[in-house]
Amino acid sequence: INLVRIYGCGAFFCSLIRPVFMGVLTSHFRYDFANNIQAASRILASIMLIVLLQITNWGLYAWVGVLLVSELLALCALIVMAKRVCPEFVLNPKHIRVSRAQSLFRLGWQVYILQLANVIAEKSDPLVIARFFGPLGVALYSPGARLSATLRPLVLALSDQLHPFATRQHVNNEWDKQQKMMLFGTKYTLFLGALSSTMLFAFADPFCAIWLKTSLGEDYLIAAQI
Repeated sequence: INLVRIYGCGAFFCSLIRPVFMGVLTSHFRYDFANNIQAASRILASIMLIVLLQITNWGLYAWVGVLLVSELLALCALIVMAKRVCPEFVLNPKHIRVSRAQSLFRLGWQVYILQLANVIAEKSDPLVIARFFGPLGVALYSPGARLSATLRPLVLALSDQLHPFATRQHVNNEWDKQQKMMLFGTKYTLFLGALSSTMLFAFADPFCAIWLKTSLGEDYLIAAQI
């Protein structure tokens, strides 16, 4: 429980700061930096976790430590890249204005509710499964869900980078250009999604056998079906 508190507070702190620097990168259309940082932090966390669990008996302590370190490293990388992309960017408490905060909160609470609903829809499954089937149910469900979630950024990479252009066209009332861009983005997003889904469907069994059979035994087939 203490580890959950430590990780929860640390991750929450990073999540409040991260959008400031992420916004600098995305406003300059440097999605490549943002995507590379996110991918690198996840890969680094996975490697560190595998190594520590193999050579130590720290268990959950290793898990919490690795995740917090990866969060902090990703935040530091975002800060460095934001300064590189926008050298004139300055973050200072003296620039805070209450009037600006009020306007942000008037818009922000609606966006927050929308994002909260999405998070609950995507992240609550393990809690429900654990309630009825216990930790074993989560162990069988999570690998399949994690695989599809890992491919999600790749599928949405193109459409995410079209958001600023579509927003600008909407503001400028360029409806024809916006319609063409939305059709283009939808078509290629569906193509990437179909390709990823086909690969998951075709190679789920052999991949889960290599990944999970040692720890789950024949139950790896359940994870593959998920």
